[in-house]
Amino acid sequence: MLIRTPHPGAYLRPALERAGLTAAEAARRMDVSLNLVSEIQLCKRRITPRTAIRLSMVLDVPAIDWLRWQADYDLARARRRLASGKA
Repeated sequence: MLIRTPHPGAYLRPALERAGLTAAEAARRMDVSLNLVSEIQLCKRRITPRTAIRLSMVLDVPAIDWLRWQADYDLARARRRLASGKA
């Protein structure tokens, strides 16, 4: 059985709450669109290296953690697809 690995967006809401920020305020501080932050929170968008750096500048989470979570998610997703024959 394959274990589900969370999308890195699952970590964003708690990080925002710890920082006392709304998605809109985080987006403003990151100099990105609210849509980008919202789509990450909804697990609809990947975290790129640039986004990871911007997140790390606003939240108390290192950029490497965001990228590691994204890589873990991508790898788990690829494994699920291979296991189901949808490679």
